[in-house]
Amino acid sequence: MASNNTISAMPSEDVTHYAEFGMIVDHLWLLIAAFLVFLMQAGFAMLETGTVRSKNAKNIMIKNVMDLVVGAFVWWGFGFPFAYGGGDYGGGPPNGFIGANGFFFINGYSACSVDESHPSECLYPIAPSIDSFAGWLFQWAFAATATTIVSGAVAERCSFMGYLIYAVFITGFIYPVVVHWIWSPYGWLSAFRDPEVAVGAWVAPGVIDFAGSSVVH
Repeated sequence: MASNNTISAMPSEDVTHYAEFGMIVDHLWLLIAAFLVFLMQAGFAMLETGTVRSKNAKNIMIKNVMDLVVGAFVWWGFGFPFAYGGGDYGGGPPNGFIGANGFFFINGYSACSVDESHPSECLYPIAPSIDSFAGWLFQWAFAATATTIVSGAVAERCSFMGYLIYAVFITGFIYPVVVHWIWSPYGWLSAFRDPEVAVGAWVAPGVIDFAGSSVVH
């Protein structure tokens, strides 16, 4: 009983500090996990380079780099909103198939204020409107990995421009749609679905894919 009274008597600022520490640890873990997933790109590059002729080694390495570069821009603009965004284009509730909010980290679509503040302040928040920057980086590493999986299968069988088109399509649409189904709180297959927000069909109790074995592959 005494310990309970001691806990309840703790100042609120100490609880706030503990919450901030927990948030820092959570973000640190997300960053470490993102870096580990990111290192898979180096593994894929070494594997694929060792399975092609020496004259195509440079081509394979450039493709792996472009997976990250092109994937980052596409994931920022369209992939992440398609995967975790809520709402629809008509202003209605979120749907279970694809997200439709937060493109390019835009915070809503209301007009900017006309006061002396910077005009971009009403559009861009200090963090993604869906998740934290650490969460965005972690999911981008997964998206790039999903794109690279196919690069080994098309090694020496696909032109560089054709591969870039494929990379944009899978990072910006195919992979995000599957992520929305299973990992977002709105997906029709998600075990984390929020019934107070999401509408439409839902396969209960949903699918749990903790490590992405089905989502990524």
